[in-house]
Parts: sequence; C-alpha cells; structure tokens
Amino acid sequence: MYTTQLLDKVKTPLVNKFYKLHGASGRANKQDQVWVIYLDEQIVAACRVQHKSNFLFYPRFMLLKNTAQKG
Repeated sequence: MYTTQLLDKVKTPLVNKFYKLHGASGRANKQDQVWVIYLDEQIVAACRVQHKSNFLFYPRFMLLKNTAQKG
C-alpha cells in the first residue's frame, strides 16, 4: 500500500541515500521540507520543498521508474 508522509528532519539522510542509490544528483538538507511516498516500508518517491521569501521551490522530485503508472 502507498502512503505519503512529511519526513522528519532527522530522517533526511534516508532521502539522500535514496537519491544516491538511484543515481540522482543533489542532496536534501534539514532546512528542506521533504515529502516521501512509501510502498510498504520502502521509499519509492521523494520531493524536496524549499521555502524562499516569496515562493516555494521544488528543486528535486524523484519517482522510481518501476513505480510510475502503477497508481
């Protein structure tokens, strides 16, 4: 089952490991708001959100290829 969750700041290294494992550039830091989608207990998508002075910036969104178009 898919679940969406705002990641606790102390779990930021999990997203960086996810990015590295799947060949994505960039890193999340603790100032970012990080949303993840889990399939069971595995991260299958992650989105970083940075709060700028007048807008929200989404520098990275990653979805595993084998997860796309599955719901």
